[in-house]
Amino acid sequence: MSDLIEHAGIDPYRLVAAAHEIAHALGFAAAGVLVTEIKVRGRGESVSGYVFVPGNTVVHDLRAFAMAHLAGRAADLRWCDEHGLARLPERTCAPDSKDLKQFMRDAQHTQTLGSVRRDAERFVHANWSRITRLAPRLATRGQLSPASLPVPVAA
Repeated sequence: MSDLIEHAGIDPYRLVAAAHEIAHALGFAAAGVLVTEIKVRGRGESVSGYVFVPGNTVVHDLRAFAMAHLAGRAADLRWCDEHGLARLPERTCAPDSKDLKQFMRDAQHTQTLGSVRRDAERFVHANWSRITRLAPRLATRGQLSPASLPVPVAA
């Protein structure tokens, strides 16, 4: 588990979920979308989390909004790789993928999912220090105020 010793006592599944949710929140912030809640709950393999974006949100940057949906998966894969953890199955992100596909259909978004996925990976890379700094806090507390998020770096 590489350097997880610094996170001793924190459930590693909660850390992965926290990195995932922080990446979403930073991505939405970069897209100019208001986030009102960031939460992680549960333990072990049953951990879950969410970032709440109010309904009727007006999206001006469709590509950035799409990228924010995939940033969570990019972050949890990187967290697992860097900390020697087994990658979580793709199905753990099924709601994100479903929401993104519906959004892209509704918005008649023409970008391929692969190109948006690469944008998400670049975004996570550019914001990795922010994600790794905030993940233990979210994992421990279970919630994080969106006001405490740093300004994300564009990829």
